[in-house]
Amino acid sequence: NNRIYRPIYLVRPHTYSTLSNRIVTRPFLSNAEKMFIAHQILNALRHLHDKGCYHGHLSCENIGLTSWNWVVLVDILPEEGRPTYLAQDDPSDYIYYFQERGMGLVKDDVTPTHIATDNKNITNAVKRTGDGST
Repeated sequence: NNRIYRPIYLVRPHTYSTLSNRIVTRPFLSNAEKMFIAHQILNALRHLHDKGCYHGHLSCENIGLTSWNWVVLVDILPEEGRPTYLAQDDPSDYIYYFQERGMGLVKDDVTPTHIATDNKNITNAVKRTGDGST
């Protein structure tokens, strides 16, 4: 048992708020600020896609903003992190990956195209994740 344990530090920029909080907070965003934020989001997604990485669950809660309105994408998982398709008769993956419970609210943001209607789509999803879970 001669293991040497070394600390690991995870560092990310401080985000002042999320986009969903900033949209409803006074002073409201000007049109120029909205365009600047939209440009940063699209640019960040382009860089992610160029590297072969996809966010998978982009929402206003997953876009952090600094006090100067610089965008920080948060909650980025590798491609195998979330399932591609969800089983129609098993809600466990949907609840785990796509339902956010905060302040008594439940958010549903999965399109019907993510629901597998046959076993073929589930099989493809299992092949993509590689771990046997969908």
